Amino acid sequence: MMNLLEPALAEPLDVDLGSSPRRLGIGGGEVNRLLRERLAPGVPELHLVAEACTPDGVTLGLPFTRGLLRNGSTLRGHVLMACAETAMSAAILCKFGELRDLETVRHTMDFARPIAAGEITIQATVCKLARSLMFAEATFIEAGAHALAVRVTATWAQKSANDYFNHWRQATPKRA
Repeated sequence: MMNLLEPALAEPLDVDLGSSPRRLGIGGGEVNRLLRERLAPGVPELHLVAEACTPDGVTLGLPFTRGLLRNGSTLRGHVLMACAETAMSAAILCKFGELRDLETVRHTMDFARPIAAGEITIQATVCKLARSLMFAEATFIEAGAHALAVRVTATWAQKSANDYFNHWRQATPKRA
């Protein structure tokens, strides 16, 4: 599965802190701009809205949209995964002030209960950073229920400069 956020936004964002700009986690306004403008096709139709964004994580709202429901008036599984991937990518953006170039290693979705029609809150955090791996989690809570409905965990491999060089070397035809 590919990252749902456009790789062209992988350069760091500078935040002006008065005297000197530094790389820093960003706020909800930048995440909302990203949600409107820089997502993979199909994700903007989810109408996700950043409600909170700190280096500790992000909270997104998923408004009710009838087209996201399957028979039985519950949210479709692929919609939940798209929301989770987007929320976890936004959490990475909020934590580091930049999108990282990541390769998906694993996604796991656990259902505690079906999510009925209505507004949903999605909370995502970056749980752990290792030298070459990043771990994140997204949880889905129905408005008014205040109980966990779905939990998604993900592991990503962080690509290094050597990965790019090796890929370029393999993709470039050798001269005779």
